[in-house]
Amino acid sequence: MADSVYGVVYQADGRQCVWRCVGERFADVNVVNRVPHGGGGVMVWASISYVQQTQLHFIYGNLNAQRYRDKILRPIVVTFIPGPGDGEEEDGADGTGGNGRLWRTVIIGEQEHRIDMQVIRPYLRVITHGGYYGEGLNAIIVFSACYLPDSSCADYHYIMENLFLYVVSSLEMLVAEDYLIIYMNGATPRGKMPGIGWLKKCYQMIDRRLRKNLKSLVIAHPTWFIRTVLAISRPFISVKFMNKIQYVHSLDELAEIVPMEHVQVPECVVQFDEERIKARKER
Repeated sequence: MADSVYGVVYQADGRQCVWRCVGERFADVNVVNRVPHGGGGVMVWASISYVQQTQLHFIYGNLNAQRYRDKILRPIVVTFIPGPGDGEEEDGADGTGGNGRLWRTVIIGEQEHRIDMQVIRPYLRVITHGGYYGEGLNAIIVFSACYLPDSSCADYHYIMENLFLYVVSSLEMLVAEDYLIIYMNGATPRGKMPGIGWLKKCYQMIDRRLRKNLKSLVIAHPTWFIRTVLAISRPFISVKFMNKIQYVHSLDELAEIVPMEHVQVPECVVQFDEERIKARKER
């Protein structure tokens, strides 16, 4: 058996030579850590809007849908959703106009629209994100009718027109996959109930993806009026959509369908629910 060893006599060649016993090849003392070709990588996540940005978040390991929901969407994205004043521009900023209006530009159905944010500012709580349910990114969208404007207020139709654009654009932004809508109908005066024309326009303006991905429309505390409105709306609403509607008569019933941890229930609805429960017990 013969062997040979190559060595440099007058200078170091950069190689490291060690004496190993049998079975010690991969022992820690004999392994030198090296960075592979390309340097390796790390996933960094951040979000930015017109007026603000999140911090950088480092994602280690694999990122699947469930981990994205728990590590990114719930703790970061939901709290980063634009609120009043985000992404708005003011008249006169470019030297044209100057009536003090705040505008937000949105894309709905490949068309650009401008929303008068100043006039709908008191009503922005009408639509909120209520977290997620089930597996994956199934969003819960809460529509609180008690926050709608009263039909007797000045510029009611103009307000509802802009509020309609805000609701539809917010829906497209909040929904990633399948979703569920909770319609909080309790404690809503008749004057604040949206008209059939407004509901029809909302339904027609929502694109096919959102209509298809809607798994359920849960109406909390339904009244005969809202049932009548839905019955009259049947001619322009598909049968598939009507079959997705379900009614719950209390917040406890609602909690049996969806997790309520992140659902923002208006205080007037909570009070309305408590009064109804109390009235039932007194019968």
